[in-house]
Amino acid sequence: MDDLLREFAEVQSLAVLTNELEGLSRRREFLLRRAAVADRFACTYPHDVDGPDNALQYARELLEYDIRNGTSNGPLEAGDPQWYSHLRGYVRQEYSAWSRQDSNLRPPHP
Repeated sequence: MDDLLREFAEVQSLAVLTNELEGLSRRREFLLRRAAVADRFACTYPHDVDGPDNALQYARELLEYDIRNGTSNGPLEAGDPQWYSHLRGYVRQEYSAWSRQDSNLRPPHP
């Protein structure tokens, strides 16, 4: 639960940044992480009334953004027809690719 709350807070911080000067460069990260945290929330709390709908909506926004901008990073491109019926699967693929890339940018622990 603490990890989920921490991720919600980080996503909210990105929401603020996307409305400021550096926003454009952080827009995809915001869309991706918002969709991923909504997916995790929907999986953790499957009986929440809005959880699954929010997860699908945010996933759709990420997919549409990636199709428009050619910014997908996973093995299957955003335009692959399978994603239209597996939106949350697209988020999982992209989050996995992003988290691997993000961890490669961090300096190693001493």
